[in-house]
Amino acid sequence: MNSLSNTCALCWGYWVLLACLLVSSEVVLSQTPVESRDTIEESSFETLQYEPGSYAIVKDIVTEGNRKTRRSIVLREMSLKRGDTLWLDQIDEVMERQRRVLLNTNLFMDVQLLVSTLNLKNKETILRAVVRERWYVYPAFDIDLADRNFNIWWTEGNRSLARLNYELKLRHANLTGRRDKLTFRFQVGYTRKYELKYEIPYIDKAQILGLELGVLVDQNREWNTSTDDGILQFYSIDTANVLQRQRYRVGLVVRPKTDIYHNLRIERQYNRIDRSLAEEVNPNFFGDGKTKQQFWGLQYRFVYDRRDIRPFALEGNRTTFILEKLGLTGQDDLNRLNLSLQFDHFQPLLGKHLNLMTVAKVKTDIERSEVPFFNRESLGFNANFLRGYQYYVIDGLDYAFVKNTLRGQVLDTRIRLPFIPYKRFNDIPMRLFLGVHGDIGAMNDPFNTPGNILANKWLKSYGVGAYAVLWYGKVLRFEATRNDFGEWGGYFGYSLSF
Repeated sequence: MNSLSNTCALCWGYWVLLACLLVSSEVVLSQTPVESRDTIEESSFETLQYEPGSYAIVKDIVTEGNRKTRRSIVLREMSLKRGDTLWLDQIDEVMERQRRVLLNTNLFMDVQLLVSTLNLKNKETILRAVVRERWYVYPAFDIDLADRNFNIWWTEGNRSLARLNYELKLRHANLTGRRDKLTFRFQVGYTRKYELKYEIPYIDKAQILGLELGVLVDQNREWNTSTDDGILQFYSIDTANVLQRQRYRVGLVVRPKTDIYHNLRIERQYNRIDRSLAEEVNPNFFGDGKTKQQFWGLQYRFVYDRRDIRPFALEGNRTTFILEKLGLTGQDDLNRLNLSLQFDHFQPLLGKHLNLMTVAKVKTDIERSEVPFFNRESLGFNANFLRGYQYYVIDGLDYAFVKNTLRGQVLDTRIRLPFIPYKRFNDIPMRLFLGVHGDIGAMNDPFNTPGNILANKWLKSYGVGAYAVLWYGKVLRFEATRNDFGEWGGYFGYSLSF
């Protein structure tokens, strides 16, 4: 295990690399001058008359309202470019598609695409993109849960305040105006965690290559060490850390188009557990009673995203493929090769009054040897779970599931808060959806692990739900679900993507 001084040295190294990156990218990604607003004569497209089959060439796209975001970034995210042909009978559809593309960047709270000038004689047009930027800097003091989700903390954690984490977070979602993100986290409480992460989408003039850097150090007084009848069992020590982790990441991002994403990431991990855990509680936690674990990891991720509204999509689809190798050298303490494929599909029904969401995923380990408990990817963590089984965890090597949700919008309104002085926050759009859902999935455990009673069988669930979409990207959800045990449960979830 590296000493604290080595950890600090690595952190300082990341800061130096970050400073050099910002300086160099300032030169590479020079901002294109914005055409003067005085030269544009505004006209309303709805009042224009044109012949069927008429078209216009996009002469320019003018941006407005992007005080922080660079114009080059706005134009890069749009699929409509200067010199493109715009068929006038399709202009409403094209404008709406471009509006959604810009909203999906999470840089703006509102976007309008307008026709500023349309010259039918010369077949030329100038478009105007008017944006309302988000609040990009989020210095916040957060209280987070030490448990997997809110429902676990409320029931099994007995709503204990001792199981809370207190976090000082500083996040800038658009640090230099290039859609680059800087995140710093300092967390104390049940789990101590320190994290520094920087992501810049474009480091080249063509705006295709990006870079990500990350450092994570955490110390845990409690960790799950086994599964008993599908319920995680925890081990804790009041006077020592059960688990300590260090992780260092560098990734290369390739984005040839706005809806295609490649990511190649390499990382180094150092993990250590208390001797009592390895000797008395679970010798297979790291495997063979080890108290230390270190390894290199390499991951390739491909995403093809054609969703209309990414935080709460109603139409389109997304494909995600991941290939990961953990343990790259003979000295590494882990040898694992796995892949996963996920397909999300959103289908409008009855003239878009209803919407069917289908999420299907399969994951398998190509290397079939038994995996140490700490490195397993179980059903029940993150987004890999079946509704109705949030209280359970299912271990194994391979899993597959399909989740279906039929949703219908019942309310579309705006909530005005005049007592809030900031325009970004005093006008809240809200849409409310009601729905029904059904899930089915299974986990393959070839080792028949004791206490893993939910593995090697198909599990099903069904229920109803309500979903509130606030602003763009803020989703609150409540679902009541019945599982195969006949248990009904209410589950609350939220997604507050900044």
